[in-house]
Amino acid sequence: MISPSGTKKQPSWLIPAVLMLASTVSILATDLYTPSLPRLTEVFGQPAETIQLTMTLNLVGFAVGQLLFGLLSDRIGRRPAILIGLSLFCLFSVLCAQAWSVESLITFRIFQGIAAACEAVIGFAVIKELYGEAEGVKIVAIYSMVIAAAPALGPVLGGQMLVNFGWESNFWLLGGLAVLALLACWRFLMETSRPDRTALRPSRLLAEAHATLRVPAFWLYTIGPAASLGGLFAYVTEGPFVFISQMGIPADVFGYYHGVIVGMFFVTNLAVNRVSDRVGGARLLRVGSVLAVAGGGLALVLVASDNVSPWSMVVALSLFVSSLGLIYAVAPLRALRATSAATGMAASWRGCLEMCGAIAGSAGVAALHDGTAWPLAIVLAIAAVFVVIGDVGARRYSQAV
Repeated sequence: MISPSGTKKQPSWLIPAVLMLASTVSILATDLYTPSLPRLTEVFGQPAETIQLTMTLNLVGFAVGQLLFGLLSDRIGRRPAILIGLSLFCLFSVLCAQAWSVESLITFRIFQGIAAACEAVIGFAVIKELYGEAEGVKIVAIYSMVIAAAPALGPVLGGQMLVNFGWESNFWLLGGLAVLALLACWRFLMETSRPDRTALRPSRLLAEAHATLRVPAFWLYTIGPAASLGGLFAYVTEGPFVFISQMGIPADVFGYYHGVIVGMFFVTNLAVNRVSDRVGGARLLRVGSVLAVAGGGLALVLVASDNVSPWSMVVALSLFVSSLGLIYAVAPLRALRATSAATGMAASWRGCLEMCGAIAGSAGVAALHDGTAWPLAIVLAIAAVFVVIGDVGARRYSQAV
């Protein structure tokens, strides 16, 4: 590991801890805000489909930001890039709180999403550069457990803030937390790569993109996480309308149901951390596929049989979200190790493609929105199919080579 001054440092718990803090801020940009979605239809006098664009287009910005910050971190270093990203995140969080129309809120949310991408792409790049696969899986599992607290507590806190202080208070809180993460990164985050002055040259960009995207294993290990995120963000986008608008759950209570769902993600990552030394990555991916199919299939059965209730839907969603914990502990690092491209570039493409899955899930439920739970169940089932495709494809490819 290289410090800003160029001296060698040993990896420590501080690096993952600082990245976890930055990740928590980024994740809260989505989950803290979800209880406000139904209320904003009244605030701005817009239909649900328009309000959902504040979520979907935020993900578009996040996908674009993955490419931008990955390239920037290769060029100027991981540390400066994440400091720039967190500064911009703070700025656009404040602007979101000042939004005067749904159009301005959508615009600021897009740029907030771009800035939020800095920690995602840089975090995995730093972990890949510091740790081997076995230790990396454990670090990612711990990393995921800690940041799972953000989506678990986010809607609870967001619902209370909505009821007591208004929807704008969510964005003021995000801005303050971004300042804390910025100060922590400035103080503790050391550099893990040497800036590459040729990283942004067009010829280099094309060569690195080709080195990344021509590798079948890279795609196969990216399909599963992309599909999992698609199902997750289908829930994040449509879930508040299903639970609050359709089932009558109060906005300040919705977060507790959400907390149970995310709690299963936490428990799954705790289990991964404990068994990763004894259970291979391929088996973890296989179990993840089974859980995704179970969750998506159960959601379809519940809706088709007209047996949907808040807790039955929580069970289906918990199964699906548990699959994400297993898949994400293994697949992203394997995707990065499958290519010889620069880590920042490979992490950028991996993150961008995964967020394309998230965008597809969010846009899918928005396009199908009909006041029932069908759109959410359909997208979850489709996502489960692609999770299986990625798992089976990666397994057969590894056997072939």
